[in-house]
Amino acid sequence: MLNLFDIPLKLLLSTVGVTFSCLSVINPAQAEETVAYCDTPLHAVNVYQEGTPESTEMSLKIRIFWREKSLVFADLPAQRSHLVNEGYTYTSQSELSDNYSDSLWMLFVPDNKEQPCLLFRNGKAFDSGDVTQREIGNRE
Repeated sequence: MLNLFDIPLKLLLSTVGVTFSCLSVINPAQAEETVAYCDTPLHAVNVYQEGTPESTEMSLKIRIFWREKSLVFADLPAQRSHLVNEGYTYTSQSELSDNYSDSLWMLFVPDNKEQPCLLFRNGKAFDSGDVTQREIGNRE
């Protein structure tokens, strides 16, 4: 026996499936590779390279998660510099600002495994914590 309620449900499910398949074609997967990670009491800072499977180009970014608010408030393009025998500095490509998400952020990850990572906002020390992943060697 044909149930008239099954027809609209099947139509809705097929429409949703087509919509999701179209969205997956429009937004190709982004591959992220963590380069450095700083775990502080207040923030989690992830420096990562982002790219797509179709491209060999990778862009460096810095993402800052605010634990208290449970949100990512900065996900910005970044630059890397290496201080010989000291560590790596990752700096967001933004300007000085009072707005957290637009501020100039810098993360210092020391080569010495016993030292903490340091997070700076607009050139001033902001937070520090444990390095859980770091770059090894000079990649400049």
